[in-house]
Amino acid sequence: MPIFKLINENNNIENAALVPAAKTNLELEKHLECWLENSPWAVAQEPLLIIGRQTSASTEEYGTIFPDLLGIDKEGNLVIIELKKGRTPREVIAQLLEYAAWANDLSDEKIHDIADNYINSINSDKKMESLFLETFETDEIPSLNQRLRLSIAAEEITPSVAKVCRFLRQIHGVDVNCVQFNIFQTESGEILVNSESIVGLE
Repeated sequence: MPIFKLINENNNIENAALVPAAKTNLELEKHLECWLENSPWAVAQEPLLIIGRQTSASTEEYGTIFPDLLGIDKEGNLVIIELKKGRTPREVIAQLLEYAAWANDLSDEKIHDIADNYINSINSDKKMESLFLETFETDEIPSLNQRLRLSIAAEEITPSVAKVCRFLRQIHGVDVNCVQFNIFQTESGEILVNSESIVGLE
């Protein structure tokens, strides 16, 4: 779906024109990870607190894994966000489920450790508890990791990946969503980002 910029000369909205913005060649996955780290609500459509980026975790079954973004919602649920450039390969679902199996076993103490290490890495002297209370404007932290939430963010969610995610969501109750992101640039150099929910939030 094209993105347009409204050209409005002389502040006359009735005579404005739509000018299409062209897709850019920016490295979507690289930039999108940074943007979503700073604006995770763009995936979940609600406030999230990011507590890990490319978190290194060693597992006996899968070796070392690196979830792109690890967050937490206001109910204390862990949110795993996997990003892909271009079309989503079928393997992304197996990868996401591997991350989910790892995260499912995390204790409250381990989650706090992961979060505090990440927070320290971004040069903040705060702890997860204070950031949680501040982000969600609450007085206490709920029990953590009662439910897992999984997200795939990509330039194109393929029909096969969308179908499997709908199957997991509708038949097996897995809280998974898929969101497409596209980057456009106007002639004046403005960067525009379009998002479209394919599974879970539509």
